[in-house]
Amino acid sequence: MHDDWADYDALEAKLPESMKKPSSPSPADQKSFASYRDWRKRTGGVDIPEAEWRTHFAENPDGSVGDRLTPGVVPQAIMAGDYKHDYSQIRVPVLAFIGYPPLPQDQIKAGHVTDLGGRTVVDAVFGITVGMIKNRIKRIESAAGGARVVEMWNANHFVFLSNQTEVLSEMRAFLSDLR
Repeated sequence: MHDDWADYDALEAKLPESMKKPSSPSPADQKSFASYRDWRKRTGGVDIPEAEWRTHFAENPDGSVGDRLTPGVVPQAIMAGDYKHDYSQIRVPVLAFIGYPPLPQDQIKAGHVTDLGGRTVVDAVFGITVGMIKNRIKRIESAAGGARVVEMWNANHFVFLSNQTEVLSEMRAFLSDLR
């Protein structure tokens, strides 16, 4: 039960170009943290607080968004790690929020994918992603203290913002069950 990153990476490399490169902010989008926040909301669909962006980027003397504060080796090391978490040793109840990416048809529309080959690759990448997520869920459910897994479709990485109502409801239910 492990994530098959080799298959994923091979398929991801075949995605249409329109889906490989995330859009970059224009100079106007970087003139201030407020304008950067607005750009991220337009392109990512979630309103992330300005303070979060200030922890990631330096502020230039003119108030514009500067360089990343975290050295590039940090995200590289995180992505290079191919380890499995052993949740079976957790002896307290676990609440896990699992976010799934947008459905293939939504990705195809957003990426302006029109050819059948590109659509097929999007479907295949989505399938592998869901399979890896299901494997992670099985590992989480092995927690000795029990696990409550909440699966959220079309969720953003910042699930507590993209699905705030559901997250709060599930947290309240989980906490009330602990009493």
